[in-house]
Amino acid sequence: MKSFIGFLFVLLIPFIGIAQHTKTIRSNQQWIQHYAQFRVSERFNVVADGGFRTRNWFQNPNQYIVRAGATYNIHPRWMLGVGFAHSGTFIDSELYQLEYRPHQEVISQHEFSNVEITNRLRIEERIQRVLFNDSLVPFSARIRFKFQVAAPVVSLSKKHPESKLFIILADEFLLNAGNTLKYNILDQNRMIIGPSFRISKRVDVALLYSYQFGTTTKSNVFKQDHVMWLTINHTFDFRKNKEEPSSIRTLGD
Repeated sequence: MKSFIGFLFVLLIPFIGIAQHTKTIRSNQQWIQHYAQFRVSERFNVVADGGFRTRNWFQNPNQYIVRAGATYNIHPRWMLGVGFAHSGTFIDSELYQLEYRPHQEVISQHEFSNVEITNRLRIEERIQRVLFNDSLVPFSARIRFKFQVAAPVVSLSKKHPESKLFIILADEFLLNAGNTLKYNILDQNRMIIGPSFRISKRVDVALLYSYQFGTTTKSNVFKQDHVMWLTINHTFDFRKNKEEPSSIRTLGD
């Protein structure tokens, strides 16, 4: 028995050493974001969103982001999309870095027994400029895959059956790609849970919690964030022959 315990201890020594030399940077964030979808035709939609993010319980600004794009339905449940985002990142309350980020994506939407299931594969090209020395960060790309489930829990109004409370469950992997990457191929993994209130056929409001874990540019240094995320989703319909809008809402950032 003593020999077996000693053998296990020898096996665990490398893992103990790794754990002792690992550093995790922890923080909390607060996000608020507004998403809008403009239904122009049966197949073509214009989308836009904007948001602001803080750290340390609203004490420090962290990031702003604005984004616009378009989607085209190649099938009732499949769409292709393109877009462009601009964001700014703060350090010590000063604007530190700007980012210009075009993207391309494929989205599938399905519904089973009133449970909404959405998948998104997005590819982003990232152009970043550091302001204090006016330098460019080496060009990189990011691959994102998100899986989301929205399950109805209870109806909120007898007069308005479309008003419901949903529970959102989602997970997103963000992978970096580029020649200069060494330690941070895994940018982030985002796990998301929270209630979504469908106020009407055109408006959703959700309060989500997101646990985010990722790597950094340094070996054995990781980042961990606890995020409270308020989202407001609007749908505007400009079609001549208006039909019932899709019940599946946007996937968020």
